[in-house]
Amino acid sequence: MREVIVKSMKVGVFLCQEREEHLPLNLNYRWSDYLKIKENIEEYFTKCASEIKNRGNPQVASPTYNKQSFKEDMNKVSKLSKDEIRKYEKTIKEDRKDIEVNLKLPVINGCHY
Repeated sequence: MREVIVKSMKVGVFLCQEREEHLPLNLNYRWSDYLKIKENIEEYFTKCASEIKNRGNPQVASPTYNKQSFKEDMNKVSKLSKDEIRKYEKTIKEDRKDIEVNLKLPVINGCHY
């Protein structure tokens, strides 16, 4: 049993909370710390997903966006280069340009058809 727990610890995985009483005292503290950190991370993911979901004007996520959606998006993230950051910051700062469109459409008289 002890060998299994030690092997599990080497990869950062504990067996299960039910076995907590079988762990030495210092491992109990580590298990407790692990659970607290895991809970904090889960709360952070929930908070971030909520902020993204509730962001409006423009709406950036679907109304069903949740913690799981956030985790999936985090796996797809890639870091922008400095050039990309400058390019997108410049785009954001640009003033809106209104384009005047003057179309001359032919007048069709439906009486002739």
